[in-house]
Amino acid sequence: MEETNHKYDLLKMELENISENHLVLRDEYKNKKEEYILLSALHKQIEDIYKSNKKAIDLSEIALKCYIECLRLKVTEAFDLALILRKIKGKLEIDKHEKTMVISMFDNISTSCASGGERTIATVALILALWSNMQLPFYSIDEYDVYMDNVNRIATTKLLMNAIENRKNQFIILTPQDISHIKSADNIKIVKLNEPRS
Repeated sequence: MEETNHKYDLLKMELENISENHLVLRDEYKNKKEEYILLSALHKQIEDIYKSNKKAIDLSEIALKCYIECLRLKVTEAFDLALILRKIKGKLEIDKHEKTMVISMFDNISTSCASGGERTIATVALILALWSNMQLPFYSIDEYDVYMDNVNRIATTKLLMNAIENRKNQFIILTPQDISHIKSADNIKIVKLNEPRS
């Protein structure tokens, strides 16, 4: 009988331990379940933010590609227009994939075969095309007319002046050549340096 009582006491203690463990496990389960619910909600928020950001990035990428293509077309068109005003045949090809820009002019002769003055005209046309698509406080061009004869110099200077006359930005044009054909105006200030002493 003693042995049976002893076994009974052991079983009773074991049951109490199991009962206590059950309560502890139930509390742990409840805590883990609450933690899981919170983490699931946080995971969903993060996933929603990720999806939203990915969508915004994808839209930005599409907008950037459209902007680059639009800019390429505008620069090419402005280049063509600048050459047409000089009655010159030319073409600007911008390859965004190869990251190259090729200027062909005078019946598709490469600019490397053109004279210094012809290359300068193409360069000025490119500069004007780029300027027409940029918003800066000031623009500057230096000695653009060094390799030109007088006729091309006057015509190219006129092209420059026409391109900038209605813009509100400041333009600085430096040249060692004669600019007596340019007249001062409200928006044009000519500063001429004295000849260097010999």
